[in-house]
Amino acid sequence: MSVKVGKIALMISSYLPNLGGMEVGLHNIALELLKQGKEPVVIAPWRHVKQLKQLGWDLPYRVEPLPPKIWGLLSLWPKLGLNVLGYWLSRLDRKHKFEFWHVTMAYPTGCAIVHYAENVKRDARYLIRCAGEDIQRKSSIGYGLRLDPVLDGLISSYLKRAQTLVAITDSVFDEYIELGISEERIRRVPNGVPLDRFRKYVDVDTVRHKYGIGAGDFVLLCVGRNHQKKNYETLIRAFAEWKKVAKCNGKLVCVGKGVSALKALTHEHGVCDDVCLIEELGASQSKSEVPSFPSDDLIDIYRMANLFVFPSRTETFGIAIVEAMAAGLPVIVGDSEGCRDIVNFGEWGLMVDPEDYLKLAEKITLVASNFNLQKDFQKKSLTRSKEFSWKYVVQLYMSIYHENERR
Repeated sequence: MSVKVGKIALMISSYLPNLGGMEVGLHNIALELLKQGKEPVVIAPWRHVKQLKQLGWDLPYRVEPLPPKIWGLLSLWPKLGLNVLGYWLSRLDRKHKFEFWHVTMAYPTGCAIVHYAENVKRDARYLIRCAGEDIQRKSSIGYGLRLDPVLDGLISSYLKRAQTLVAITDSVFDEYIELGISEERIRRVPNGVPLDRFRKYVDVDTVRHKYGIGAGDFVLLCVGRNHQKKNYETLIRAFAEWKKVAKCNGKLVCVGKGVSALKALTHEHGVCDDVCLIEELGASQSKSEVPSFPSDDLIDIYRMANLFVFPSRTETFGIAIVEAMAAGLPVIVGDSEGCRDIVNFGEWGLMVDPEDYLKLAEKITLVASNFNLQKDFQKKSLTRSKEFSWKYVVQLYMSIYHENERR
C-alpha cells in the first residue's frame, strides 16, 4: 500500500562526518527515502552540522542542527535539557510540518522524542531505533550507557513509554523484552548495505599492490574501530598462531579508526611484517558528488581479501559482516550478540568463542586450506547479503510510517 509523500524527521545523536554504523546507516536511509519520494530532514548535533558545512559535503537532503551544548545540559540537568529540546523540536516541527519522526539512539534523542510527544505535541508519531551502546550492556569491557544507573533509569523509563521501537537484531529485540516492553510495540528492521556498489569490477592485483600485498597471498580482513569490543588482540594472536601452520603466505589487514595503535601488539606476536593497519577511510566524494559509504577504497579492500574474520565480543548489528558478505567473502565471527544474528548461529558463516584464539586459528586454518569450503561460504555470503539491501530496509520503515498514520 502506498504512503503519501511527506517530510520525515531523521533525528540522531551523532552524525557525519563521524563514520560509525548508525551515522552511515542514516545517511543511506535518507538517500533511499529520497528515491521513494519522501522528503527526509536529518536533525543532528550542532557541531556535526558545522563540520559538514566546513567540509563542503554536498548532501541532497536538508540537515538541521540540534541546540549547541545540549548534551552537556542534559547530563547536568536532564529535565531542563529535555524541556529545551522539546522547545527546539517544536520550532523545527512548525517549520517543516513533519509527518513522522524516525529517531536513532535511545539516549538522548529517544528520550527527547518521547518527552516531546508527551508534553509538547501529543499527536506526534515516531519510532525509536536503538543503535548499540544505548541499549546493550557488557560490564566486562565497560560497554553500554546503561552501566550508569542514572542513564539506565532514564533510558528504561522512556523506552517503556515509547510508541514504536525498532530492533535491528534478535539481540536488541531481547533487550527490549527484558525491559518489559510488549512485543506489539516492537518492529524488526535490519541495517542495510548498498549491494550494487559491492558488485563493481575491482582490479584485485592493483589494490593489493597499493597496500604491499602479493597477488598470491591469502588475505584475512577485519574492519572496525580499535575498541575492546572488536577484540583485535585475539585476532592478532590467532593470526600469529595460524602463520605457524599456514601452507600459504598469509596477510592480515585491519581497517578502522585507531588501528595504528595495534603496531606494538603485532611486534609482540612476531607478525609485524604480515599485518597491514589502515586507519579509517573517509567518504568517496568529489566536490560535485554525494558522499558514498562505505568508500570506494574500503569496498576495494573487501573485494581483494579472501576471508573476513571478526571475533567481536558484542555488536548491535555487525554491519561490517554484512559488507563482507556483500563482497562475497566467507566469514568467521565471534559467537556473540549481533554477530550470531547475522550468520544465524552458523548457517551463513562460522562462529567461534571470541576469547579463544586457538579455536579461531583452527577455523582460519580450516577455511584457508579448503578451496571447496571457501567457495561454499562465498555463495552463502552472497545469498545472505541480499536480505540487507537499502531498498528493502526502507520499505520496511515506510510500512511503519504508514502503520502509524492509521492510529
